[in-house]
Amino acid sequence: MGKNVMICLVIVTCIVISCNVLTENDLVTSTKSDASNRFVTSDINVPRSTIPDSCVYPATYDIEYNSSYLIRGNYAPLINISEETAVDAAFAFLGEYLPEELLTGLRVVGPGEEYFPGSPMLSTDCWPRWMMTLVSDFIEADVYVNALSGKVVKFTMSSYDTSVFEYEPIESTEEAENYTIAFLQSQNYTLLPDAVYDGVTLIDEPNNPHYNLHFHQEINGIPISIGYIYFKIDATYGLIEHFTYRWIEIDEIPLDRVLPIDDINNIVLEAVNETSENTILSTELRLNQIGFDPDLPDFEMLLVYEVTVACGGVNPKLCTIDALSGEILSIEQLIGSLFLTVYVQYLGVAAMLMVAVVSSGAAYKFVKKRQLYATIQQQE
Repeated sequence: MGKNVMICLVIVTCIVISCNVLTENDLVTSTKSDASNRFVTSDINVPRSTIPDSCVYPATYDIEYNSSYLIRGNYAPLINISEETAVDAAFAFLGEYLPEELLTGLRVVGPGEEYFPGSPMLSTDCWPRWMMTLVSDFIEADVYVNALSGKVVKFTMSSYDTSVFEYEPIESTEEAENYTIAFLQSQNYTLLPDAVYDGVTLIDEPNNPHYNLHFHQEINGIPISIGYIYFKIDATYGLIEHFTYRWIEIDEIPLDRVLPIDDINNIVLEAVNETSENTILSTELRLNQIGFDPDLPDFEMLLVYEVTVACGGVNPKLCTIDALSGEILSIEQLIGSLFLTVYVQYLGVAAMLMVAVVSSGAAYKFVKKRQLYATIQQQE
């Protein structure tokens, strides 16, 4: 058990997968990582635009210099898409993408195990959208519609009957890329200049082989935690099982108050000063969303440094530091089979300790506790 944990520690802390920049016309993959062999370089022509797509949430935020956050916004006043318009957009999206054979009896339903007439729900947070479940005689799908523009920004098919239509399997990562680009073009989605291509991966599950294809948003080399585009494509039947287009328009990220990396690294080394053998493995500047109430429309974003440090060559820690003030927001530490997370409260109050014990019979996995800022998952 101890040996296996040590191997996992090395894997978790030492492997860094580089992001790959999507150039003007080509999908270009990284050669900086041992994991780059999962990706395929392709000569596909990709639609690029300097005009924001209607999926993209506009720049209506304020940039603050004298507060704990950098960007603060509220999209509630801009919500102008009615429930009826959102439902029409969802039906039109499915009608344009899915085979007609799958759409017989298409209708909006409510929650629960048994279907009954229902209504869409409106979310007003930093990603304002109408959320609804649509079913036909052959499919069940969740569709989210941008509440500002009426564009579909998320689509998930939880089930579909493959016996009623002709299908073509996708047999290579290049085919998956071409399929994705064809979908974006046919549905009038674009890729903005700040889209960075992370590659395509075949997940060869016995009962559900599929391709994952991912882009993330990056401004001047700074990743934006809430910006990403994700596809999950059924390799056998050539259908998109999941699609998310989540992007926020950002005019600028002021860096004049950002602390130097050396200062941040020194703060981290002092905070984890358990041994003289501490080593900084990586330091990355990111724009992250701060924790918020999902029932409220306000959103806040903060520039942070995420620093990975090896303590004595054994116990890695992930430290999140306010890039403007140098305040430690969180420290996550792995000790043997215990996950010990130390939270430094955002306004400098007492710290909270949480411990989760990992069963020796369970597969090793990294358990990330709820933090003071919300880090958006890259894959759903």
